[in-house]
This record gives sequence, C-alpha cells and structure tokens, in this order.
Amino acid sequence: AIRMALQTREQHIRLDKATSNICTAQALLANMSAMYAVYHGPSGLSRIARRVHALAQLFAMRASEIGFEPETYTDFFDAVTLKTDPINADWMIDFLLQHNISARKLGTVNIQVSFDETHTEQDMMNLLAKLEEAAALHAKHELPMQ
Repeated sequence: AIRMALQTREQHIRLDKATSNICTAQALLANMSAMYAVYHGPSGLSRIARRVHALAQLFAMRASEIGFEPETYTDFFDAVTLKTDPINADWMIDFLLQHNISARKLGTVNIQVSFDETHTEQDMMNLLAKLEEAAALHAKHELPMQ
C-alpha cells in the first residue's frame, strides 16, 4: 500500500510538471528495498545471495570451457565480465539482444552479464548456448572482426 501511495504521488507530481520528484522516487526505492529485506529476512537474503553468486560462478566456469575467458574467477558477486576477443563486443551485445539476453559492453572486447534471484540454471544454459552460437558464427567468419 505504501509503495502504491508513493508511486501515485510520483505520478501526480509528474502530471503537475514538477521540476524535481527525485525525493519521492528515492523514497519509493528505499521503501521497496526495505520491504524486500523485511519480507525475506536475514536468512532469506543470505540464501538468495549464495544462490546468485553460485550461479555466476558456475557461469564463469562454463563460459571459460567454451572459450570466453572471464576477467576474473574470484572477484565478482553477481556480474561476470567475459573477454570476447576476437569477436567484437558491439556485435556480441547486438547478437545477445536479438535473443532477448541483456548484457553490457565494457570496452571493445569485453561484455558483462549479471544474475539475480529471478535467473535460473536454464537461463544460464541458454546464455551459454548463445555464446557458443556466436563463437560458431565467428569460426565460419560470418560476423565482423575487431
């Protein structure tokens, strides 16, 4: 109810053409995150964090097995940075987006993917399959190089 009230207030301010509704937006985010923490509790948050990190670790390991070397194997929580070299990172991002997979470009040869509590092992396997498909296209020279 509080979230809905704040969201309604934010929309009201927007309609009245206020110059800033940042406080309301920040309050909405703060309340949502606080209620998320209260709902799951300390043990629930720990369980979620362990699961998300384990999924990211498994992804990093499997990605390296198919030729996409992680920037690091230890210094990450939920976001894994992969070296796409010699595949162009711009092309890789576009390719993944065409398959409804979100990733972020970091430089010309790195991409980053992140996991959260909504991701499943099947999501990770789908991502790995698309990375393999991109590598196969590269091997056939059907995509732009650096």
